[in-house]
Amino acid sequence: MLFTVTLRSLARAPVLAISVVVTLALGVATLTTAFGVVHAGLWRQPPFPDASRIAMLFLHRNPRGEPPQQERWSFGRFELLRK
Repeated sequence: MLFTVTLRSLARAPVLAISVVVTLALGVATLTTAFGVVHAGLWRQPPFPDASRIAMLFLHRNPRGEPPQQERWSFGRFELLRK
């Protein structure tokens, strides 16, 4: 009974019905996209072996008169330093 009353009231106001449907569709699409991004970036295992052995290298600098700086190193710079 309540469902038919709701459908009749939405049929009397088609602009409201369309706006409700579009708003729900945008909300579902936004949440699906956000979950996909978070799942791919944070929860899924990286697609290569020994992912737990990954490390990030940083160089800490403390120049005179300036605040300490932290610089990220790439593998290429590490190889140059090792040679």
